[in-house]
Amino acid sequence: MGTANVSGEYDIRKISLGFKSLFRTFSSFSFQIHEMTREENRVSVIAESHAIRKISNKKYNNHYHFLFEFQDDKLIKVKEFFDTIHANWIEEP
Repeated sequence: MGTANVSGEYDIRKISLGFKSLFRTFSSFSFQIHEMTREENRVSVIAESHAIRKISNKKYNNHYHFLFEFQDDKLIKVKEFFDTIHANWIEEP
C-alpha cells in the first residue's frame, strides 16, 4: 500500500474528492495506456500520465500499474502503483 499521503483504501466518495483535487492541481491531466492484460476477474493496465502542475508549471510524467478487480461485472477494487518519488518531486516548490 505504501506510505505516501495518498496511500490506503478509499470509498467512492473519497475517490471522487481525490479526482477533483487532481484536476484542480494539474492542467490537461491524461493517461496513455500502454498495455492491458486480463486474467480471471482481474485486468492489469500499464499506463503513463502527462500533465502540467498549475502552480509551478512543472511537467508531470509518471508511470503506473493499475490492477482492476471485478465481481459480477462490477468494479470492486483498484490497486494503483506509481513512482512516489516523482510524485513528491512535483509537490516541491
